[in-house]
Amino acid sequence: MPTITIEIESNSNARKFLYFARNMKFVKSAKIKHDVIEPLTDEDWIKPGRLAIDEEIEARIAKCEDDIASGNCIPFEQLDSFVKEHLRLKGYNL
Repeated sequence: MPTITIEIESNSNARKFLYFARNMKFVKSAKIKHDVIEPLTDEDWIKPGRLAIDEEIEARIAKCEDDIASGNCIPFEQLDSFVKEHLRLKGYNL
């Protein structure tokens, strides 16, 4: 029995194609095979690409909470005033 591999650009289109293929009389089975997703590294968070999975989002939140607890972050009020001052110096009226 021959096996065919088809790559489709999105999950929604893959589901549509799968529905179509399953309704053909001569197709014995049709299923989606997902690629193994590697966890995102710190550098990946600034790159466009795949969406983060729930575990990666939870890990990022935990890292942010650790940074807040250890004082390794800028409070929002300080960041807000820094950004406003920077924009004022660049000539933007706020």
